Amino acid sequence: PQFHKDEIPTLVRILRLCQEIGWYEEANTFMITQGLAEFVHTSLEYETWDLLTQAVALNYLIIKYRIGELTDGDVEIWDRVKFNEKCITDCKHLLSHKEVLEFTFFYMCKRAKLLSKEQLNSDMMSLAMYCNTFVYDLYTHDLLRKYRKCTDFLSYYGPSQAVLA
Repeated sequence: PQFHKDEIPTLVRILRLCQEIGWYEEANTFMITQGLAEFVHTSLEYETWDLLTQAVALNYLIIKYRIGELTDGDVEIWDRVKFNEKCITDCKHLLSHKEVLEFTFFYMCKRAKLLSKEQLNSDMMSLAMYCNTFVYDLYTHDLLRKYRKCTDFLSYYGPSQAVLA
């Protein structure tokens, strides 16, 4: 789908409003009817994504997570957007960092058994650095316990001791 340059931020703000009041089904319907879901999937054809595309993709993943409609195909989207500090910082008006963090914890645990030991080590190290960067957000959103539960769960899959430390 073709969008005017100012159209996507406006559409994403509407998505965010739906999310803020818990209207995830409505957000999903809006995302589909406005072409944002298709936009995310067609963007996979491009090698690099700008920050706006990444913000749309993160909202897409959060909405699909909240309505229980994540698919195996969403892994490729996740791989493009995970642990992107610049996107969180520069697009904070288009994202809920609390929801990004909650989704990150959930999705890492969901995918852990499918990852190689090397990929698990890499993702856990990236998660630790990401959460260290945003430790204030973990604290203010009361997510320290969820972070700990996530890392405890991931430790079951045997990452290296250096990563666990």
